[in-house]
Amino acid sequence: MEGVAALRFEALGSDCELYAVAPREQLAATAEWIHALHARLTRFDPGSELSRFNARAGEWTDVSKELEALLRAALDAFETSAGLVHAGILPALVAAGYDRTFSEVGPTATAAVATALAPLTDLLEVRPGSARLARGAALDLG
Repeated sequence: MEGVAALRFEALGSDCELYAVAPREQLAATAEWIHALHARLTRFDPGSELSRFNARAGEWTDVSKELEALLRAALDAFETSAGLVHAGILPALVAAGYDRTFSEVGPTATAAVATALAPLTDLLEVRPGSARLARGAALDLG
């Protein structure tokens, strides 16, 4: 499109596209912000905020405002979708072989036996500034 700037990049496990008419300078800054969130919330980096939160399952853990908001959004999505959207699926994903990024896993992931997940509302509690996962639970916010 004429007069529209575009920026394409990979983040959040996907191909991302940003478009802007004005101010175009914001595209790079927005992409940097998305990359920073990706680094904080990826499950593939043991040092990310999400990975540290998952590792402390069973304990109340301080969380950033951004992670708190995403955890609340995950609970809302679970409720709104009658359980079809379930951020607590990480153990099942890992069991299916999706324990690395898409580019690293390739076609090696296997079919997993379907198992019922406990309701997300039983696995995740959120209060201002902190949250707790049930012991043995883990989240994938993708």
